[in-house]
Amino acid sequence: MVAYNWEDLHRLVRLGVAASVLLSVAAATAVQRPHGIGWRVGCLVTALCIGALLALVGQIYQTGADRWQLFATWAATMLPVAALARSRACWALWVVVCSVALHTWQAAHHIAADLWMPPRGADATAMAAVALLCAALWLLVRLWPRAFSTQHPRVLQISLYALALGAGAVAAAQSQRDTLWYVALFSALVAPAWLLAWRARDALALAIAYLAAITVGLVLLVERLPPNWLLAAAGMLLLASSAAVYHVTRVWRLRPHAAAHVTCRAQTDPAPEPSTPWWLSALMAVAAWTSALLCVAAFFILFQRTEPAVATLLGIIAIACGLLMMQSTHAIRGSFIRQIGFACSLSGQLCLCVTVLLQSHPGEELLLAFACIALLCALLGGMFAHRLLCLVTAILLALVWLVLQGAALLPLALCMTLATLVLWLRVPHPAAWAKALQHAMTLCSLLATGLVAIGETPFDSPVTFAVSPQLAAVLHALTALVWIVTAWLLARPYRPSRWLLGLASAVAATLSYAMPALLLAHALALVVFARGQRVWLALTTLAQVGIVALYYYNMHLSLRTRAVSMLLVGGIAVGVAALLARRHRSPEAGA
Repeated sequence: MVAYNWEDLHRLVRLGVAASVLLSVAAATAVQRPHGIGWRVGCLVTALCIGALLALVGQIYQTGADRWQLFATWAATMLPVAALARSRACWALWVVVCSVALHTWQAAHHIAADLWMPPRGADATAMAAVALLCAALWLLVRLWPRAFSTQHPRVLQISLYALALGAGAVAAAQSQRDTLWYVALFSALVAPAWLLAWRARDALALAIAYLAAITVGLVLLVERLPPNWLLAAAGMLLLASSAAVYHVTRVWRLRPHAAAHVTCRAQTDPAPEPSTPWWLSALMAVAAWTSALLCVAAFFILFQRTEPAVATLLGIIAIACGLLMMQSTHAIRGSFIRQIGFACSLSGQLCLCVTVLLQSHPGEELLLAFACIALLCALLGGMFAHRLLCLVTAILLALVWLVLQGAALLPLALCMTLATLVLWLRVPHPAAWAKALQHAMTLCSLLATGLVAIGETPFDSPVTFAVSPQLAAVLHALTALVWIVTAWLLARPYRPSRWLLGLASAVAATLSYAMPALLLAHALALVVFARGQRVWLALTTLAQVGIVALYYYNMHLSLRTRAVSMLLVGGIAVGVAALLARRHRSPEAGA
């Protein structure tokens, strides 16, 4: 009611409502335990309410203030709140508001024809100011960590450190005039940061410093080199990233707490190899995939000067070398070598595919040839990601070939989803290749069900469903059967509950003619939830949200049908999830 009549309310009433909300939140925060979860959340909401009140004042009274003045006032008024909160979220909000104030101030004072789209390099001054602000705040947090965050101040330090170097890198890379000044400013930020990180044996901070420095150097180098020297720039990037990876890896292996842990162990008890963090693996992947680009460029240069037989031999050699390198078990350089092998294998596959394409007439049969190459490379071994990517490529190419041959997508999606459910339900502890096949089939099934939902909407789509009404009825019946059997199998240990669940599933399955893709996605989500696959559960949930959005705009279904279908399917999903959670809490009950 208040939202509906908001525009008709008097301006003093609107200000009173906003001020009362702010005071209520502040009062509720004041009674919380200092620096507890309620205190931190209340301070964050108070800071947001301050910004909303300032925006409302500017809207009502039309003060004529610029946007940067609004954000600057907000930053100034919320600074005491952030200081009292000692929360990472409040300080992050304060940094964001200050950054927006600096950017809007720079845009307001920049002499340009279009302030909304300033020319390239116009944001360099604002980014440099943001870098200095984050660097100053990082130094304060480093000196007095508990004054800024009561929980994990290390996270706040690393975030400000990354923001300072990232903003400085953007300023140096975007600058058109006074480039040397911005590069000097960036160097003044990176050099002491690198020195402090090296003395503290902080591998993550070292990785951030190296990444920022390499990015700025590469951008400046590419802008000033002639086009025929770009391959040399890629080689320099490979050398720089490889050196950075090697140094960061050594620092990570020799960090103080790891060295102390190894020293305290008995001599007869070998220390396990420390796991590589995700950010170090990502830095290794940058260097490895840069070498992959060089390999691809070299292969294409060789294509122009070699016979097809030689190009085929080069592709096979690259695949073999890649598979051998992916078997590396070296403690320090193993991850980097495996990434290089991954890249070499993909380059060899690309070499073979291009050779087949150049020596054959274009046609749909080439898709099967490419799929066979990817499938063969997946069966030969390698990393899990290598197997997964090759299997996904082979399955998608085969799916595209079948669709081009005139096959309807709904039976293909049904068969793929059914095979995926069988793999998850009947192979609880798969081998390496079967595990990769499970994940590849899951991804392809989600893609196929999404295409089914797209093809059934009135949107323009290349997917067609040229099936007879009888065949369509059979397919929808099979979809309903897959849903019922899946729900039944997952609820087997609970005899009193599975009858009720089976009845409710049957009721929901009667609406499979309206939303077959949603039923298939729900069945897949229930199975991956039962197998404890959190990542796939998140992806299937996102896919279901997209499918629901597509069905919402399906004009061929009535609003009642859409609402009842979504309600029933969602209710069944919640019921099965509750049963599975109960099974995990009391495993002896399902025995």
